[in-house]
Amino acid sequence: MSWRRATARSLWEAGASRLLAPIDARWRAADEALSAADDGTRFPESHWDVRTLIAVFPAGSPFHFLNLNLLLGPTGVAFDRPDRLNGLRGEHAFDLQLCLEGEQGVTSYKRTHPLSELRYEQGSVALEMQGRGNEPHLTLEGGWPRYEIHCVQPSEELALTLVFEAKPRLQWWVRLPKLYSHCSLFGTLTMRWTLADRNGTLEVPALLDHGWGRNVLPLRAPLNRFRYEVLHLPNGVQGASLNAEGPFGAPLRTSGALHWDHDDKLSFECFHHRTAASEAFENYAGVPCQVPLSWSGSMRCAAGRFDYQAERATPARPLLGDGFLYGFEYQGRWHSNPRAPRRALTPPIAELGLFTDRGYAEQMGSAWHLGG
Repeated sequence: MSWRRATARSLWEAGASRLLAPIDARWRAADEALSAADDGTRFPESHWDVRTLIAVFPAGSPFHFLNLNLLLGPTGVAFDRPDRLNGLRGEHAFDLQLCLEGEQGVTSYKRTHPLSELRYEQGSVALEMQGRGNEPHLTLEGGWPRYEIHCVQPSEELALTLVFEAKPRLQWWVRLPKLYSHCSLFGTLTMRWTLADRNGTLEVPALLDHGWGRNVLPLRAPLNRFRYEVLHLPNGVQGASLNAEGPFGAPLRTSGALHWDHDDKLSFECFHHRTAASEAFENYAGVPCQVPLSWSGSMRCAAGRFDYQAERATPARPLLGDGFLYGFEYQGRWHSNPRAPRRALTPPIAELGLFTDRGYAEQMGSAWHLGG
């Protein structure tokens, strides 16, 4: 990259950050609870509404990660999947995505259905999909802070009962009313599962995300880069990070969070990700894309810094928009800031030194396309 392009990019990023920061700062203090309005389905008031349950299982479990995603109104560049629409218009459809990555293979489902196959109500959490034949059956009940999901996929002989209990505080990644909002609930997932002739019960940390928005920036124009990571850490700590860029590399969100115990949380306003090695995978449309094989990450706040070195541990599954889902393993270490404010929280990983654990990543965007 020439110095002129580098300078222009830096000026563009700085200007975009100054433009978005005052708007975003209004919502940094709103992480205490989830209102009924924000908990309920916002579709069709919003052009799209998405809920995603993500769990990362510890080493020794029969699974690596779970992604269960329900999108109402699969419209906008970030979600376009022409091969899955089956002649439907996005505003009259919903998309169901399931990926249970196991040590013995993957169980997955990805298909767009007409809205007539889904029972839902704007403002309510509850919904129900009664699939036909070998299609999945799905129900969601409850509301903040407890949710219960039942999912049966006959073609894979899979049955899941998922009970998610959220912690009191949540993480707002973006909170722009009537434009684009995305929050994560950190909590505990109890998963009762049956897969063919195997079954069991697992209790793990998990995230339940809810997002909604209109088809304008950042979702109506092509995303340059979107990367979302979920970290399983020792001593009951959960982590997540989001790195999103709009057109021309404009920064939309670069931040992270660590949660532990009942109500303790550290927010990171500075997150860095650097790819060390990558492999080429084709996305759903056959476009070759760069998928990291190894990378480093760093999340920083006033209390300290969390650094980690990661390696992808599963194949890249082309299920998310034009991108991928995959699991990874990492080595991490917390570095306390000796000049941290007196009241700064110290996470329970601070005394562990170097440790090893697992994570989950999803990525999409034109920046990952090879030759694009």
